[in-house]
Amino acid sequence: MEDISPESLEDNEVFFITMGEIILDELHFSNGDKMVEVLGGAGTYAALGARLHLPPPVSQSLYLMIEAGYDLPSSVEDSLRSWDTRLDVRKDPTKKTTRAKVVYEDATFGPKTFEYLASTMTLLPSRLRPLALSSASFHLICPPETLKEQIPGILALRQRHGMYQRPLFIWEPEGSFCSRDSLEAHLEAARLVDIFSPNRFEVSALFGSSGNPLDESSLETMCALFVDRGIGPLSKGTIVVRSDEHGCFAMSSALPFTSFPAHSSVVLPTRGGNAGHGGSKVVDPTGAGHAFLGGFTIGLIKTGSVIDAVGYGSVSATFALEQIGLPKFKRGSATEEETWNRDTVARRLRQYGSLGRSAESEQN
Repeated sequence: MEDISPESLEDNEVFFITMGEIILDELHFSNGDKMVEVLGGAGTYAALGARLHLPPPVSQSLYLMIEAGYDLPSSVEDSLRSWDTRLDVRKDPTKKTTRAKVVYEDATFGPKTFEYLASTMTLLPSRLRPLALSSASFHLICPPETLKEQIPGILALRQRHGMYQRPLFIWEPEGSFCSRDSLEAHLEAARLVDIFSPNRFEVSALFGSSGNPLDESSLETMCALFVDRGIGPLSKGTIVVRSDEHGCFAMSSALPFTSFPAHSSVVLPTRGGNAGHGGSKVVDPTGAGHAFLGGFTIGLIKTGSVIDAVGYGSVSATFALEQIGLPKFKRGSATEEETWNRDTVARRLRQYGSLGRSAESEQN
């Protein structure tokens, strides 16, 4: 796998691109307060998760493409540009930027409703420039039928430009399409990707247990079904089930079903709106799962180990859930590391410690 460092980064090399949406959210809180034009969407948070582990100049290996309308606020574009990535903003003068309304039902930021306020602007493979197509990894969030169109489309476009090496494909299923009736479609689509990563609710819905997350034993049975049917073209892929404050579970033909803890700072608020034990900094878990996968992907490219990649993903998730919206970013200098929420990614990676390696040793 790649050694992602300034010395190894070649000109015009891209490690990560997300096909997820960039959305401007209108947030409504249970106390009547409201926030508008909050940058969100699966694509935004997946890109954040990857960017956290790609400090400049390697940040240029993150290709961030935005399909936007004429009304994209300059402040949003400036905020993303400050990340020093390969930002590619495409504005359609005839359309509005994708917007959504999110209504939180209580102070825990858990139960909520979501609805689009403007038509979605989906990023299609045909819109990708050659540099974006050259990415070492693609993050997708879509139903299985869309996945079956997008991956062959990406591969065909890459071949047209002389790119014959297969990239990594990381797939999040779309929650609204997860049901017992769609299980077979998801099993078939998982054969196209290297990482299949539903969250615990999506997995439960696929097995007809919507609203009631599966216990660990049932979860292992479900993961085994996907592994037995084959994940990836050579059946060497991995299923990673994201489980909020409980961390995640992973399984592949080479990795027995394994439970990984969340980062030590992840304790969700109580029903009364106060943090749980341990002085948690969790404010809003929105986007943490997407950020996890962005970080996980960079960790996998960098280390070649699913177990180590979980640590990268877990750290990315912590930066997504400490505030409403995106974390506060401060550029680094010749003498100081860049910070997010006044903390460094390196420190949190050290804090996560050897949990992943401990899990690996228990399997040997």
